[in-house]
Amino acid sequence: MRNMVTPAGVGPFAVGFVVSSKGQGWYFEHDGANWGFQAQVIAHVTKGYGVVIMTNGDNGASVMTEIQDRVAKAYGWDLLDKPILR
Repeated sequence: MRNMVTPAGVGPFAVGFVVSSKGQGWYFEHDGANWGFQAQVIAHVTKGYGVVIMTNGDNGASVMTEIQDRVAKAYGWDLLDKPILR
């Protein structure tokens, strides 16, 4: 699993996932779409929490964003934390 969420080569791309820093944590993400459907997965690399959202609509992106924001707020994800100034 560690190899799947470790960037390989140039940029934030791992094996099937995009890995990025958000707030004070590192997250891996993947999304997909087909006619009439959209999906997204986002999870914390080390803490193990995350969410998978699937919609049955072509305009699911706004719904997925709202659900992700509400889940992050309800469970206190560190992507909401402000970066530490150094």
